[in-house]
Amino acid sequence: IIDGCVFFGCYKLKNINLSKALIKLGEQCFSDCRSLNMIVLPDKTEEIKSYCFSNCENLNLTIPNSVHRIR
Repeated sequence: IIDGCVFFGCYKLKNINLSKALIKLGEQCFSDCRSLNMIVLPDKTEEIKSYCFSNCENLNLTIPNSVHRIR
């Protein structure tokens, strides 16, 4: 689990490698990471909380089939 707001506003963050065991992304955890351009969600990810990627203007994101809840 990545808790809410943990990377909020990290404007220099461009890429991130997440643990293959990640199952949940917290609310606003990557919000305002305007330089973030690539993130790969692991196949075990089940939930993405609200505003997780808001204002990530350059982000290329593929959501795996394992995600059953985006809220």
